[in-house]
Amino acid sequence: MHVALRIAYAGTRFDAYARDPGAPRSVEGSLEEALRGEGYVEGSLRTGSRTDRGVSAHENVLRVELDRPHLRGLVPAACAGLPDGLWLTAACTVEPDWNPRHAASRTYHYLTPGRGEDVHRMQEACQVFVGKHHFGAFARLEAGRDPVREVLHAAVGSDAGDWRFVVQGRSFLWNQVRRTVDAVLRVGAGEAEVEDVRRALLEGTPHRSFGKAPPGGLVLAAVEHGLVWDASAGTVPRRGVERQWQEAVVRQGVVQSLRGWKSKSG
Repeated sequence: MHVALRIAYAGTRFDAYARDPGAPRSVEGSLEEALRGEGYVEGSLRTGSRTDRGVSAHENVLRVELDRPHLRGLVPAACAGLPDGLWLTAACTVEPDWNPRHAASRTYHYLTPGRGEDVHRMQEACQVFVGKHHFGAFARLEAGRDPVREVLHAAVGSDAGDWRFVVQGRSFLWNQVRRTVDAVLRVGAGEAEVEDVRRALLEGTPHRSFGKAPPGGLVLAAVEHGLVWDASAGTVPRRGVERQWQEAVVRQGVVQSLRGWKSKSG
């Protein structure tokens, strides 16, 4: 049967997303290994969004072929064989020619510490990216790929004093979101102007201050395919999720205390 899978992962736990002989711990490789006990047909995995190393996902969607009579219990069974930081969260059957790359939209979030940037300048810069543009100045271009992409939504807002960016589009180029975020931050910091963003989109050459935001802050938050997930496939085992939640909350508390010490000493 041909199956769509929804996965979530913490990108910092892996050497790469895609299978790579030079990256012994990859998201795709780990998923294939866990699915071999569930009838995985070798070489059938097709991914929807190939995220950069270190980038996380609330949901990414893939397609595989499984030699299995039904989907009942697939999610908890596969999760039992997955490493920490990777979860299979849903599954459903699809047509043989269904392509996970043909999504109606993809939504990314980017979280970053606030350093006094001007939110109004950043909001204005975000709006310049909305629409169809040549993103040669804001992406790592691959041979044969169309550099024109349409951004459906781009915004930034405060998240407990830090910044949360939301960027939505149908498809993205390599590093496009991270370079977009960095340019907006540079405008917010007064290192560039909104007009510099507009000029870079028109001329294809980035402003000297524009770079690439670190991957750890980027999350693929949603991929819209209009799929109806099969409830019989089951859910992620609660015990493992609770353990991950406990570790994350403790780690967040440690980081918050460190930030507090820094502000007090400063």
